[in-house]
Amino acid sequence: MDQDEPRKLLAQNIKNLRKELGITQAKLAELADISEPYMNDIERCQTWVSDKTLSKLAWALNVQLHELFMNDNSSNKSLSKKEMYSMFNERKHDIKEYIDKSFDILMRAVVK
Repeated sequence: MDQDEPRKLLAQNIKNLRKELGITQAKLAELADISEPYMNDIERCQTWVSDKTLSKLAWALNVQLHELFMNDNSSNKSLSKKEMYSMFNERKHDIKEYIDKSFDILMRAVVK
């Protein structure tokens, strides 16, 4: 998996959900209690977000947190519970791997 894939998936899902609700980035930023520039950076894949910000965005978009990382929310509704668990577990691993790599890069930059 490309290390940027979870961030791209998150950004695209946030944008799609926001548009489904018919709200602007500014309105979503207000609802999630984050700045407009930060919201813009999230949707353009320019930054990663903390777990706290993810929770705020999920709440503002009226979805469960895991839905922000699903490939196609509509097709997942027909999956069994076992298949859903497997998919979420795999996605969790991918996201943790991405965060670990990002943290390593950050630490190398700080130590230099």
